[in-house]
Amino acid sequence: MIWFLAQYASGVSKELDLGIRVQVLVPRQIIGDTEHGRLAAEAYAKKKGVSVAEFLAGFGAPMAPKQVGEYVATLLGDPKYDQGIAFGVKGDSGIASLD
Repeated sequence: MIWFLAQYASGVSKELDLGIRVQVLVPRQIIGDTEHGRLAAEAYAKKKGVSVAEFLAGFGAPMAPKQVGEYVATLLGDPKYDQGIAFGVKGDSGIASLD
């Protein structure tokens, strides 16, 4: 839904020539080092009948909250990301355009 809203808001900004850039950052894995991420990982692991470590390993390299912050700073500061609307982030592959 947030991706849809970003696309819509970006389109309105363009139509009205507002000069406002709207982007969305989509984590492509559960971030197990946060309280919500840990709780989600525990629930999904239980449902699958595996350990939390096994479940999280399925996403590839873990992504720490600090790494997410670094990705945000990169998206905001690197001109190569100026044109996209949706970007996904993963611990083992970094930032990827989802447009």
